[in-house]
Amino acid sequence: MRYKNEDDNRYRVNFMIATEKLMDKLTVREFISYLEEKAEFEDTTHEYIDGKVVECKAYDLKEENSNLRKEFLVTSDGRVFYWRTLMDKIELIDEEESEPAPEQRARNLIGSLATSQLLDQWEMTTTMTDPNTSTLRGWFMDELEKRFPDQFDKWLDSDCRDEDLRKFIYA
Repeated sequence: MRYKNEDDNRYRVNFMIATEKLMDKLTVREFISYLEEKAEFEDTTHEYIDGKVVECKAYDLKEENSNLRKEFLVTSDGRVFYWRTLMDKIELIDEEESEPAPEQRARNLIGSLATSQLLDQWEMTTTMTDPNTSTLRGWFMDELEKRFPDQFDKWLDSDCRDEDLRKFIYA
């Protein structure tokens, strides 16, 4: 697991190393099971989270080799929060749930295009003057090279214009 908001990593120092390692290796679902088995159930509470009132179970986890205790909330829809203070609820999520960076999202979208759509987009950018166009065109070229390495290399080695790339891909 990791903190949903990167800025919340500053709270890692609040935990003993053993607890940090445990949180790093478990998924949210596994951590909920761990809390149910190892932590002291305190009470059911209703908390204001993400703009709505949510039913939660509050757990008090005694940290290994320490007298320190940390409180966690488990929501009725299966989310976990480190309950730092009454007002601070820091959400933990599974690693794979993290949102990809904007560049990766763009590359994923480009990778999902059919070849004809990809070539259409490539051709539409030949006359664009936006400062980010060269980056976008580079992502298009990366995808085309991945799909058609031989044809792409032939196009690069030729004296043809950008608009001729389609002819090489479908050759």
